[in-house]
Amino acid sequence: MEKAATSIGIYTVTASRTWKTAEFKAGYRKARGEAYSQTVARLQPSGAAVSTRLKVRVGKTTPPASRRRAVDCVQDRAAKSMELEDIEDLAALERAADRSKSENWV
Repeated sequence: MEKAATSIGIYTVTASRTWKTAEFKAGYRKARGEAYSQTVARLQPSGAAVSTRLKVRVGKTTPPASRRRAVDCVQDRAAKSMELEDIEDLAALERAADRSKSENWV
């Protein structure tokens, strides 16, 4: 943290205090989620890795066990991608509910 604080011209204590605030945590979570979403988007079915696995799946000389594993990998990645999108949607709903609660108590 010291190196990060120095790089932006603030004291480590200030950076530490800022790191603990709800606003910073929310912004950090959002930025991390967006970066992860971009990574997942690169792995969607148009990606080279999936294309390679699909080629293995339809290859005439590919052993049956390799074909099955290729299918499993593609399905697993697709399912995880959908789960991540659902988690992101749920997190957004939870944040909206939290904001609504805090606004109603003011």
